[in-house]
Amino acid sequence: MNKNQLLNRISVNPNIFGGKPIIRGIRIKVENVLALLEHGATPEEILDDYPDLEIDDVYACIAYNTEGYNMQIDPIKYAMNRAYQFVEEQQKALDDGSITEAQWFDINKEFFTDAYLSADNPRAQSGHGGDETRWRYSRGMILEAIHKSGTFLDVGCANGYLIESLHRWLAGSGLEVEFYGLDISEGLAELAKKRLPHWQDRIYIGNALYWIPPVKFDFVRTGLEYVPLGRQKDYINHLLINYTAQGGRLIIGLYSEERDKKELESQIRAWGYNPTGYCEKSKTDNEIVSYKMLWIDKD
Repeated sequence: MNKNQLLNRISVNPNIFGGKPIIRGIRIKVENVLALLEHGATPEEILDDYPDLEIDDVYACIAYNTEGYNMQIDPIKYAMNRAYQFVEEQQKALDDGSITEAQWFDINKEFFTDAYLSADNPRAQSGHGGDETRWRYSRGMILEAIHKSGTFLDVGCANGYLIESLHRWLAGSGLEVEFYGLDISEGLAELAKKRLPHWQDRIYIGNALYWIPPVKFDFVRTGLEYVPLGRQKDYINHLLINYTAQGGRLIIGLYSEERDKKELESQIRAWGYNPTGYCEKSKTDNEIVSYKMLWIDKD
């Protein structure tokens, strides 16, 4: 077993030991094994103390210590975005000039494409870690912003499961909505086309910050995390001018934020945009963080 395979045995969970590194998801801390080794215990003696461990788990702890990893995580940031450490690393690299904007997009595309395509269910292939009930509970919020018939573009559509779900959930509502998707990842867009062959011609590939759609849409849904922090104001402006039809609606979300804060809404207002609608739902597994969504109408 190589070092990377050993390190894959080490994980973190904000609900276990406050996010300290643990072994294979079980309630045994890496630091406990390292402490025994430091006091002269052999791997075999450690296995006697911890019968749930395997010899490679001990070697994984040694590899972890050698690499000097610090895998403690911020539980609130993790609740808002499980990939927050990766996101912060890439933003820092962009800010200090280590990578260009084009490289930022390429690195993010590769990271999320690999993560989504390796998933074994359509929700995870669309970036959601919960079951179908939690998917409906959270993503169903978007229905609150769909108030009329028209066209709907999901920017960052991944495998297309969101637009497929919205179409299903709107059945019987009396609204007629045509759904479209856009993704920067060729791999994810191709998966969406394969899953939704009747909508193949409605799935586009492009970088939403620069891409110009062939038509404008009555509803455009996006997340601001799809572009670097310094380009988010430009991104909203681009979507309102080039994507959103007159009388249409730009939907931002879902995003996660602490319940008693409205940092994103305040930032959007500071940029000169006035949200015309807002929706919030408590996260069922976290008392501090909520799902949020807002929208801007183009009059």
